[in-house]
Amino acid sequence: MKWQFKREKKISTKVLNSSKSPLWNQCEELEFNVFSDCNYINLSEHKRINTFDKYQISLLIAAIRAIDRRLTGVVRVVCNINSDMQKEYFPTIDHADIIERPADSLAERYLLKQMKNRDRNKLIIFRDRYEEVMSLAASRCMDFSTFAILPEYRDAKTSNALITRTIFLSWERSVRYALTALDTQIYTKFKQRGLPVKALGPSAYYWGSPTIATLSDLYAAPKNFWKLLIPIMQLKGKIGGRV
Repeated sequence: MKWQFKREKKISTKVLNSSKSPLWNQCEELEFNVFSDCNYINLSEHKRINTFDKYQISLLIAAIRAIDRRLTGVVRVVCNINSDMQKEYFPTIDHADIIERPADSLAERYLLKQMKNRDRNKLIIFRDRYEEVMSLAASRCMDFSTFAILPEYRDAKTSNALITRTIFLSWERSVRYALTALDTQIYTKFKQRGLPVKALGPSAYYWGSPTIATLSDLYAAPKNFWKLLIPIMQLKGKIGGRV
């Protein structure tokens, strides 16, 4: 049974599961251009981000403007069909340093100060949180890895279409848990609104901005919660980069 949901009238979405599709290549180029324009990544002659090539299943969700069929945005989702969990299955945990949780907030601040010269392309996850993630079935998890929209289309229509389709994709695949590298400011707003997002570690500088590795229980989300994401994600003045 396929899930039915209301689409934006002027924006359609398409889930891509094969790199053989011409639209796949367009999505990867859009994703690359948004990330490079935001200085999240270095320039590459191949016009694509190769960070995700190693993962078992990488799906792209394309947002397409109905009036002229122009590609306006893309979400990348990483999945895995195995029941056991391994660190290298999902980018959010794969791109993280695992550390022991400090005894108190003062010790945590001292630790982060000591780590200021650490690898800027690594998140930080506390070991107890890491073990919690490792206890989950990989097949019940998704990693919402990238969220990129062209500057001229960073509005509620495009972002709502992508977010809604991503949520329903997780339901279609019987996924319960979402791993995400969240901008620290957006994470704070999520928590203020009572959304079921749990920090796996402290904020760390990652891909151009302070970021927190998070785990969300999608079954615990309030009804229509994805509609709350739009104003939150407009905090940065643009919707692009990581979700």
